[in-house]
Amino acid sequence: MNKLVFIGQEETGLRCLEALVRQGAPLVAIYVRAAGGVGIAAFEELAGSDLPVYAVEDINAATHVESIGRLQPDMIYQISWSQLLREELLAIPRHGVVGMHCSLLPRHRGRAPIPWSIILGLRRSGMSMFYLDTRADRGDLIGQEEFAIGPHDYAAEVYDKACAAAVRLVDVYHPQLLAGTAPRISQCDLLSDYWPKRTPCDGLIDWNMAAPRLYDWVRALSHPFPGAFAAWRGERLLVWRASVTVAAVAAAGTVVGIDEAGIAVATGEGVLRLETVQGEGEEEEPATAYADRRGLAVGDRIE
Repeated sequence: MNKLVFIGQEETGLRCLEALVRQGAPLVAIYVRAAGGVGIAAFEELAGSDLPVYAVEDINAATHVESIGRLQPDMIYQISWSQLLREELLAIPRHGVVGMHCSLLPRHRGRAPIPWSIILGLRRSGMSMFYLDTRADRGDLIGQEEFAIGPHDYAAEVYDKACAAAVRLVDVYHPQLLAGTAPRISQCDLLSDYWPKRTPCDGLIDWNMAAPRLYDWVRALSHPFPGAFAAWRGERLLVWRASVTVAAVAAAGTVVGIDEAGIAVATGEGVLRLETVQGEGEEEEPATAYADRRGLAVGDRIE
């Protein structure tokens, strides 16, 4: 293969691009989402002066499909990109489009795999490298890399494990892809399930849930995701870190204790201690500091 195009964003995309550059991949262009979390500057720095980097919003736009077509790439990498590619774009590279999905496909196709993995209590997950087609997460598998999800891992820790797994897949399978010897294994649809898209509004805390489930909820939606949230005096209160503590008899959502460790809130079963929070329009801070500053007291109700 003489020409590769890279389409990617976020930390996973950047790390995979680093792995490709380290291997001397024959890249001819990089397409980055303009509003991506890492920012285009990091990709430009990695690309250097000789490799063009294009900031795009819609990779399926006719102008981008045409520009990629003119490059005549042998293969395209699409990493950490939420759009499905148009059939016209998929058909351009002779050796296909290779992508990643953070689950052990065919299990857990769909959206938000890291939050869903934590919410549902999975103890193992992984990264799958596969050939993209017009159907979401259904193309032939190239390889997979498993990793453990600890009972106290927050989303950022799982995200970092997923990034590392993606890089290992690039390190192992990129040479095979170039040589034309990479595996190509069909997925079994009978083993598949599908996780739906999540939005920031889905992070609302239901205090009637048991404290261990709410602990998972907070961990799943913490950085780099929008966060679990409740309300205090009509304003959104983001909860970034929490823990499960001793039980108390009180209505769900009632503050039952405040100390140096945080704000203890009764739930449907047990108590959730809020350790790090963020008021609406404010900076992230220890929960105790928030309580002192805002006058939150034992007996108050957090909605």
